[in-house]
Amino acid sequence: MESIKQNRKLRSDLKEAILASGLKDGDTISFHHAFRAGDILINDVVATIASMGFKDLTLASSSLTDCHAPLVEYVRSGVISKIFTSGIRGRLADEISAGIMQNPVEIHSHGGRVHLVQTGELSIDVAFLGTPSADRFGNANAMVGKSRCGSLAMPWWTRSMPNTWW
Repeated sequence: MESIKQNRKLRSDLKEAILASGLKDGDTISFHHAFRAGDILINDVVATIASMGFKDLTLASSSLTDCHAPLVEYVRSGVISKIFTSGIRGRLADEISAGIMQNPVEIHSHGGRVHLVQTGELSIDVAFLGTPSADRFGNANAMVGKSRCGSLAMPWWTRSMPNTWW
């Protein structure tokens, strides 16, 4: 029993984690990270989700920047149909401004996502957390390894949201 409890968060790869999360078409995926313009976690996760055949997802993310240009392909193909973000720049912004999305992008302040979740205007089904390191049990901590940056203070509102964290 102890082994099951200790390993319940560990998966062999991203695809297996996505399957275990229970993600389905039409769900909302969220990303919390602190990598700024170097955040390619979103690109990797959405590419994997697309390869698994998911469609009509809502993307709720921190600011989207130049490094998120690969998301254009997933908007065009219908993997992502709606976006909530605190900002959007680069090719993705240009393509959205040119009309590639049927639904308008909802831009809010950096803390606005908290309000949207609290009021129920935004319901997050699966969240992906970008961290530079984790312990052997899968607990994100950023306290070990080459990329350590100190303790992670995730927003208090994440304790009750979303339905699944990966």
